[in-house]
Amino acid sequence: ARKPHRIAHLSSGQIGASVAAIGVQIGWHRALAFLRRNDRLLTFYPESDSAGNTIAQQRIQDGFALLDATVNQALWDRRIRLTFGAKNIFNVQQVNVAGGGGGAHSSNSGSLPVGLGRSFFVNMTLDLGF
Repeated sequence: ARKPHRIAHLSSGQIGASVAAIGVQIGWHRALAFLRRNDRLLTFYPESDSAGNTIAQQRIQDGFALLDATVNQALWDRRIRLTFGAKNIFNVQQVNVAGGGGGAHSSNSGSLPVGLGRSFFVNMTLDLGF
């Protein structure tokens, strides 16, 4: 007799939060932060057993958090705005994966790429006043 497969935790979630604050004491007009937390993720993929039957296997991806932050300063009667920021401050590039499939977009290495790593940016906006 064939045993039924048990299915693990099927829910996953994503929580996002943003924080805005006026940083008057340091002279910056505005500072913003955005935190996103991704819960663990369960996915299924097809695999053949030893008899050639296609069966569903599961893969569980660990959760991870991403943090972005920006600060900006208005200058010259607010006609120029300078913005400095960082994305993926925690430098999340890969997360652990339990299970495997070795499909076209995955490997059996135990990790999955989810980000390009930490990056920084500078932006200047000029209001020409028309």
